[in-house]
Amino acid sequence: MENGVYRILLVDDNEINTISLKQALLRNRYEVETALNGMEAMEKMFEGSFDVLITDLMMPFVSGQQLIEAVKRNGYDNLKIIVLTSVDHEHSITDLFEIGADDYLVKPVNNMELITRLQRLLHQKN
Repeated sequence: MENGVYRILLVDDNEINTISLKQALLRNRYEVETALNGMEAMEKMFEGSFDVLITDLMMPFVSGQQLIEAVKRNGYDNLKIIVLTSVDHEHSITDLFEIGADDYLVKPVNNMELITRLQRLLHQKN
């Protein structure tokens, strides 16, 4: 958190989803940086400092799962992670939690639900 504002890296290869989610996050006073694929997200993660990673799973170059694994492998233990996915199978969701995700939302994402879950995640006691 910089200057009392949470910094979020939003990653989704669908530009329309990215714009919509970014606007909702900005309206709620979050600082948001975006990436359109996992490779671009990794570069931004390692260049900047973020409080939250919100990532799609199915992306070109580097998947959301590979991104989460890389982030966790590189010591970003305090980073909160929310996954956006069209997959809602119990096994897949369990896998996400095992690799380090904190929460997930099934697409299409309701912006208000994302904000509510994000607020809960950022304000819960560790």
